[in-house]
Amino acid sequence: MKFADTHRFIIQTVFMGLLCIACVPTLTAQQGWRRLLDERCYGIAINPKNPNTIYVGGESRIIYRSYTAGRTWDTLVVEFEAGSTQFTNILVHPVDTNVVFVGGIRFGNLRRNIKMGEGDWEVVLETGNNMTFSGEAVVFDPTDSLGFRMYAAEFQRGMIYRSTNRGRSWDTLSRLPADSGFTPPRVPRVCSITVRPDSSNVIFVGCTSSKIFRSNDGGRTWRLVQKLVNTELNDTEVPQILFSSTTPMVGYAVATYFYYRYRPNGGMYQTTDGGETWKLLAFADTSLWAIAARPFGAGNELFVGGYTDFFEADTVVAGARVLRRSTDDGKTWIINDDYVPWDTVQTTNVFAMRYAGSGNSLKLYAATEAGFFVFDSLANITPPPPPQRGGLSVSQRTPTLFSVQYEALRQLDKLPELVCYNVLGERVYSSQMRRLRAGTYFDSAELGNIPQGVYFFVVVDDTELITSGVVIGR
Repeated sequence: MKFADTHRFIIQTVFMGLLCIACVPTLTAQQGWRRLLDERCYGIAINPKNPNTIYVGGESRIIYRSYTAGRTWDTLVVEFEAGSTQFTNILVHPVDTNVVFVGGIRFGNLRRNIKMGEGDWEVVLETGNNMTFSGEAVVFDPTDSLGFRMYAAEFQRGMIYRSTNRGRSWDTLSRLPADSGFTPPRVPRVCSITVRPDSSNVIFVGCTSSKIFRSNDGGRTWRLVQKLVNTELNDTEVPQILFSSTTPMVGYAVATYFYYRYRPNGGMYQTTDGGETWKLLAFADTSLWAIAARPFGAGNELFVGGYTDFFEADTVVAGARVLRRSTDDGKTWIINDDYVPWDTVQTTNVFAMRYAGSGNSLKLYAATEAGFFVFDSLANITPPPPPQRGGLSVSQRTPTLFSVQYEALRQLDKLPELVCYNVLGERVYSSQMRRLRAGTYFDSAELGNIPQGVYFFVVVDDTELITSGVVIGR
């Protein structure tokens, strides 16, 4: 057998072995998804003092409420039942949990209720025009333990509002700067807002045209920090941004797009410098809407949910039925898609995800157009061990550019070879690695225009063959 054929045989064998090993925990873990509510759902609020109490934003001015962690439900109607309203933003006050807020798309204002959803809903934020709260657009300031400060970002006019009295009244705080790239200059529409958990002054908003703005003075002034993608249409939105509660310099953002021909587009982005720069982390050309994150092991566990509008009959933007999980800060992903009981609903967008409970009772909830789901197998997953010195490490710089480092832990007689194979054992890249320091070797591998899928990097030195799998694409 030729040397290249030997490589190909080994890769195929390694891949099939890893696949077989991986299938058992993956299948077992995904069996935790259960549908709790068979209605179109858009927003989630969970009582922080009693995780059995859940509010789910529905259509037609309806809120679904459960006191039994989703086993039973009752229905709340905000004033009257009618129309195409989508309650995308619903919140329970962190201190006075009798207080509930609701806003959304085609609703027109922000309302507040002081009796856990019973009775009248008071309008607390309204302008002369219909207000839209699109992505995660109404939030509490996580640095305010008493829950006095709240922020709201209105989609249509790029306005930022603030309450300092637990949402009873609101002030106009600022408006985003107009984009001079349009004639006449155009104020970006605001999809989402978040306060970085280490500073009440540092606030971010995600906007149309895939723009992320930052404020260092509590939302009074704003500057553009990054435009995630550049497309001809500039229709890309950033519906959610969140930062790690334990490592605030680390944050995540998702990008949503609508037309297949305007690519590269969409994806999940990460910052490691507190929001100054954002790099594509995963899911190139995939339209995403929702994120959930929690501390896990030495890093964060992540979930992402996809979104697709079916505008074009002949093409579909990747994003429908996308529900993925990572337990290692986004380096690798578990595909949840096929283990959610989507049924036959075509529009299966994931609008919100929330963790609830702790320890063995920890759950993750997802509001989707195919229903309200719970993933209750989180406590059964062991956090990954801390990184160990030695072996092969692969980091993704762009969708097709990878930095590969090999720790031989000894001086080799000759430079090792780096090869990348697809799952069929076909070679798509090869190079001789460079010596970085004694026992450590490095290569920057540009894989070019290759199909999405699973690939394996292989390092061959004079005594060992080391492999590492990567996923390219969504």
